[in-house]
Amino acid sequence: LLWDGSRSAQFKDARSFKKFLVDLNDDYLACDALKWSYVFDLNEGQGKPYLRIITDLDEGALCNSGGSSANMGYLPVSFEQGWQRKNRIRPLFAKRDIKKGEEILCRYGEFVAEHGWSAMGL
Repeated sequence: LLWDGSRSAQFKDARSFKKFLVDLNDDYLACDALKWSYVFDLNEGQGKPYLRIITDLDEGALCNSGGSSANMGYLPVSFEQGWQRKNRIRPLFAKRDIKKGEEILCRYGEFVAEHGWSAMGL
């Protein structure tokens, strides 16, 4: 297990997300928080979308996209059944052995809702 969403903030609408950014009262931190955010479908494409703006507040915010070379990602749901989901978000696991000093890379398209920002009115 590399990441489980337990330190991620969720916002149900654009208004609450904007309020969070303003309440940070620090332009640089607000800019960082905006970069660390994405829109996620808690229903994972099953039925009507249940979109939330997610802001990672841990080292997950620093994960770069590795595209098809990603070494972190979702595993089959059957494997995940032994892991409790935090905030309704699927955990991310190492997809292979990761060498010491190797950068941990994810694949953004695996968890970011397509057209999510516009669907949230942003």
